Amino acid sequence: MYNDDNLSEEGRLALIAFLGVTLGVIGASTMVKGISIKLAERAAKKSLQIALT
Repeated sequence: MYNDDNLSEEGRLALIAFLGVTLGVIGASTMVKGISIKLAERAAKKSLQIALT
């Protein structure tokens, strides 16, 4: 990856690809977490409505 303390072109491309994949995974997990929280809130409200009727 390095060439005389400088990042080579191949190393730079590999680093960009690695960061892109990593940030993509983080973004996807954040989205799934947010959706799960919203679904859990709706399910809790719905179950309380059913229990009260």
